[in-house]
Amino acid sequence: MHLRARLSHVRNPRILNVLDVWLRSFAHGRMPQRTAIDAAALGRELEIVWLCDVVLPGPRYRYRLAGERVNAVYGVSLAKRFMEEVIPENRRQSVLARYHRVVLERGISHAAGRLYLSSGRIFTGERIVLPLSEDGDTVDAILGATAFDWSPASPEPGEPKVDPVVVFTPLDDGESS
Repeated sequence: MHLRARLSHVRNPRILNVLDVWLRSFAHGRMPQRTAIDAAALGRELEIVWLCDVVLPGPRYRYRLAGERVNAVYGVSLAKRFMEEVIPENRRQSVLARYHRVVLERGISHAAGRLYLSSGRIFTGERIVLPLSEDGDTVDAILGATAFDWSPASPEPGEPKVDPVVVFTPLDDGESS
């Protein structure tokens, strides 16, 4: 099945735009290089995009850049910071496990629902994490996009915590695009 069809659960138009830009550079099962992602094609989605280098051993994730809407949530630029520096300790293990899976298993992570942003705030939205590779095979960077509603979706007192629905889609499914 075509990769785009296997990602039919992605609904947010802004996340879909980022996905489509990435898919245009994904060919014959080979992940795109960071430089193949066309910033002009991302257009207004640049404000919700973030890019991390994969640092070994680890892996660890160092922000190369983050869009202005993402940085606004934190009140500071994420550039040059390691992801574990900005993820609250109580969320760190589960969040990093999703990124590790993208890197180690070569796939796409998509989350929808209540997003627990690293700032500690809770919003409703969608997030996608896409692998990038200089050689087409080894993930050495991740491109992410987080689209969210600015009005917090904070749970009412006593309301159970509901994690977002997370779907991992492997790239290796015997298809070329």
